[in-house]
Amino acid sequence: MPGGSDSRKRGTVSITMTAHEVGMIGPGPIMGVAPVGDGASAVQLLTITLDDFETVCVLKLRGVLRDTSIAALEAQIDQLACTRCDSVVVDLDELTAIDTVGINVLTGLGHYVRGLGGHLELIGARGQVAEVIEDAARETSC
Repeated sequence: MPGGSDSRKRGTVSITMTAHEVGMIGPGPIMGVAPVGDGASAVQLLTITLDDFETVCVLKLRGVLRDTSIAALEAQIDQLACTRCDSVVVDLDELTAIDTVGINVLTGLGHYVRGLGGHLELIGARGQVAEVIEDAARETSC
């Protein structure tokens, strides 16, 4: 940042799985999974970037948030305890798929942030991700 200091802290966590491990994930194809390296042996399942802007933290999710990839998100949630963030924004614009386990982790993150007196905002959800989040919201409001 010109003329001042950049107070942003950044961290990235990712999960990479071999093609064999991906085949063991469960029924159906994994939508939006990008090959890593030679493309034949591993795929990048989920990448999460944490940007800390003092009182606001932004978690940017790229890839697939499923039961097999939540370890990356949980690692970044643990890092939130080391920040002074009272507001957390989760950017879902590049998230291509989510399952109920992913929804449960996001719900837990909301409870955690609100328990500390903060605010959680999910932004950028579209396609299958938006549909699953909307379905989960309808189910909890009944």
